[in-house]
Amino acid sequence: MKSTTSPLKLTTVAGLGLIVLGIGLNVPFAILGATFGYPDILRQPAAVHSAGSGTPSASHNTSHCA
Repeated sequence: MKSTTSPLKLTTVAGLGLIVLGIGLNVPFAILGATFGYPDILRQPAAVHSAGSGTPSASHNTSHCA
């Protein structure tokens, strides 16, 4: 049995789907960028955590295996 879907219609639907996907992925990125001040946040110095802050540092990652 032959398929009744033409290649042009399938290509059009796929193209429109990719456009919608691209817009759909950029909307949350734009919202997060506006919320966190992107790219200005990249120009700020990194936060320094003390040893007791719960964030592991390089000195806490040493293994003591014999």
